Amino acid sequence: LETPIDGGKGQRGLPNNVLAQHYGVHGCEDLDSPLMAKTQALTARLSDSAVLYAVPCTATGGRVASRLYVVETGEIGGIETLAFARYSATWGWTGTDTLIDVRLDGAAGEIRSATAARDVDGCGHAARWRWRDIAFALVEYRYRETCSGSDDPKRWPVVFELKK
Repeated sequence: LETPIDGGKGQRGLPNNVLAQHYGVHGCEDLDSPLMAKTQALTARLSDSAVLYAVPCTATGGRVASRLYVVETGEIGGIETLAFARYSATWGWTGTDTLIDVRLDGAAGEIRSATAARDVDGCGHAARWRWRDIAFALVEYRYRETCSGSDDPKRWPVVFELKK
């Protein structure tokens, strides 16, 4: 596994403050457990003073749910656990602190998450967020209510799109 940027001395080279925040939240599995052994923490530099960490929390059915943290080393500094918008036809807009099968594009400052599997509120979510100086903005959210039709998220209905 790759060593995270701005790594620390904790598990998998992660900074101890990120791990303390991660394990302080109920429900995340130990990164050294047999189930988590094949998961990978992801990192991306967002600015000169901000680094994003996506740390695996649970793994099941081939999907990995991660919690994401921004560590700010500037004048104010600190660590923030990120929350993200989530949509369902049943509940409308809610929030979540985990993303499924997260991908980071550090160069574009983007986070992507997609799953094409049944869960409690539908049968697929695909979303994209972009870093905007101090926070992530939701750029696009697609949602598939039923498991019929295409498994390609690009063909699912758009329920939110950020207008420029």
